[in-house]
Amino acid sequence: MNIIDKVRLLFRVNSLYEEAVKMSKPFYLSKTIWFNALALLATWVPGVKEAVGAGLFDSIWATGNLILRFATHEKVSLGE
Repeated sequence: MNIIDKVRLLFRVNSLYEEAVKMSKPFYLSKTIWFNALALLATWVPGVKEAVGAGLFDSIWATGNLILRFATHEKVSLGE
């Protein structure tokens, strides 16, 4: 690989990085954050975990997080 190829590669990597930085979304648009917030609120409502079963509730929470994590294509930012 000569110097020109290395410079081209550097510019390509830099442009990919800049595209990735632009592809972030505000935290309030994150389905994962909303899912976790609702699950956390559900733990505070009396009887929810008992009605569903503590083990099943935790399994649903973990499975939901895994599904949403694999479906995520954008990173979340605290700002806009």
